[in-house]
Amino acid sequence: MFFVTTNRTAKCGSAARVLALSLFCAVATVNAQGIPKEQSSANALARASFDAIKRQDIPAFVSLFHPEEFKRFKAFGLKLFQDEKPDAAVQKMRKSFAPYDSKESVASASGSDLLTAFLKGFYVALNDRLPGFSENIGSVELQILGEIEEKPDRVHVITRTFMPRPSPISCQKSDGRWYQLLNEETTRVIMAFEQKEYFRKAAVEGPGSMTMDKIDVLGIVEDGEDLVQLLCRITMKIGDFESPVFGCYPVRKGESAWEHLNDKDKKELVKALRSKWTP
Repeated sequence: MFFVTTNRTAKCGSAARVLALSLFCAVATVNAQGIPKEQSSANALARASFDAIKRQDIPAFVSLFHPEEFKRFKAFGLKLFQDEKPDAAVQKMRKSFAPYDSKESVASASGSDLLTAFLKGFYVALNDRLPGFSENIGSVELQILGEIEEKPDRVHVITRTFMPRPSPISCQKSDGRWYQLLNEETTRVIMAFEQKEYFRKAAVEGPGSMTMDKIDVLGIVEDGEDLVQLLCRITMKIGDFESPVFGCYPVRKGESAWEHLNDKDKKELVKALRSKWTP
């Protein structure tokens, strides 16, 4: 992905595959403040993250995640290994943690070790299924469309690689250093696992209808001529279960939403998006 500067900054998947693909870091030189160059800004972090994935250097990629994210991932692993009689889906997911294959081994491992093992296994499987994958990913370039600041210490870098649709890399600043976060698609997969009893019940009683409960527009970046990308956090509801959907959505000149891009109050913009997305 290569490099378009931002002209507008706004404040404001199988389960295993989605989880792994949703995780989008690098051994670095250190600046005078003791902060690795790769973590000196959200933009630098996004580049380092992509470069590590491009090299398939999983330890370097994992090293750039926020320490709190390791705790979250380990908690997920521990829950995954709790059931004494796991169903087929849980058994399949457990294999992704090899060589950690028991409640005891997961408990004794660090969150970073678990995430590293998970991703290494994923890329081995991906290379087996897709001959030439390693060579192909090595030729992909990074394009950065811009940054969207949600809060002073949280920035989403909008990137494009081999997929037409851009995706955000979410970055958190802590003690002067930028870290990558598990994205919200990953969180959604974890939440779905944690709520599996709810879904089992829904399968028996009949699922509720899915509704688009809330749309938050976090910011906008330009994407060429007469096209922008909106970064949105959408809350979907199925019965009592809430599922976040986080991503970029295009708006083209001529669409009703285009006329409200610069509105201070996003009410009409959200209304136009609902009209576009709802049959």
